[in-house]
Amino acid sequence: TPPGASTSILSWSDSAVWDSSSGQLLFLGTPAGSTTPWKLAIYRESDNTWREGSQPPSLGLGHGSDHNAIDPLTGTFYFRRYSTETVSFYPITQDPTISQGLWGSLPQIGIVNFVGPAGALEYFPELNGLIYVENGEVHYYNKISGQWTNLALGLAMGGSQNFASYNPVHGGVVFGGGGNNNIYQLDS
Repeated sequence: TPPGASTSILSWSDSAVWDSSSGQLLFLGTPAGSTTPWKLAIYRESDNTWREGSQPPSLGLGHGSDHNAIDPLTGTFYFRRYSTETVSFYPITQDPTISQGLWGSLPQIGIVNFVGPAGALEYFPELNGLIYVENGEVHYYNKISGQWTNLALGLAMGGSQNFASYNPVHGGVVFGGGGNNNIYQLDS
C-alpha cells in the first residue's frame, strides 16, 4: 500500500445497495489511493453470511463514493468507475454456488464538464434507468434505448462529493453536493 493510502475497501465510500428480491447487501470498494484490487462484498440475509463476489474488471485507483446502484426488478448491480465515464454492471443471484456471470459496461455517460472523482449514481424505477449527477449535470440512462441523455447542465453544485438517493415515498431522486448547499429533486 502506498504511503498515505488506506487499507480499507470502505474508505472514501458512502453507499451500499440492498437487493430486496435476493435479500443481499452489495458493496464494491477499494482502499483509496491504493493499487489493491477492488472487491465486491456481498452480505446474504438468509444465512447471515458475507462472501466476495466476482472480481470486477480492472478499475484502477479510486474512491467508491456514491457509485453503487441497483435495479431491484432485474437484480442488476451497477457501479460507476472512478474518474471515468464508464458504468459497469453485474447480474446478482441469491445462490452463491451459481456462476454470477460476467461484468459488462454501459456506453460512456457523455459528461460535458467532466471532473471525475466523485459524482453519484442511482437507479430510478419510475424511469426504468439510471441517474448520474456530477458538477451541475444530470444524466439519464434509458435501459430500453441503451443510451445516456443529458437532462440538465449548470446546476449549482460542485464536482466532488455529490450524492443521489432515490425516494420511494415521493417517487423521485434527490441529489446535490459538491460543497454546495443546493439540493434538487428529479421526478418522473
